[in-house]
Amino acid sequence: MRISITTPSKTLIDQECEFVLVHGPIGEFAMLENHIPIIATVFEGFIKVRHQDVETFVAVSGGVVDQKNNVITVIAQAAVIAKTQEEAVVELDRLNEEMLATNRRMEKEFAFSETELKRSITASKSGEFV
Repeated sequence: MRISITTPSKTLIDQECEFVLVHGPIGEFAMLENHIPIIATVFEGFIKVRHQDVETFVAVSGGVVDQKNNVITVIAQAAVIAKTQEEAVVELDRLNEEMLATNRRMEKEFAFSETELKRSITASKSGEFV
């Protein structure tokens, strides 16, 4: 079985695996070789990937999982690899803080741009009849 975990900016994992555990809409569910095809929402939390008795945890902030023909594809909004479940939780908190800070910065930049645009429109007397 093969798994790929991708975000909009990069592919974190693309490897063989024997077991995958995902947090979905009705709780956790596991996928093994020859699993029935499935498409599901991935909830915020972690994905556990096991390959040759080595477990890797990927903290995700949500996404979608598609499994068919022994190929699992996860597209996550944001994700980071961790060695333990506890580390995944810490990394997820850090990831959420980074996303929140980015959103705040973008909101400030948008508000500034909007104010500047309004000033420019007013200064040009755009829309007035002469």
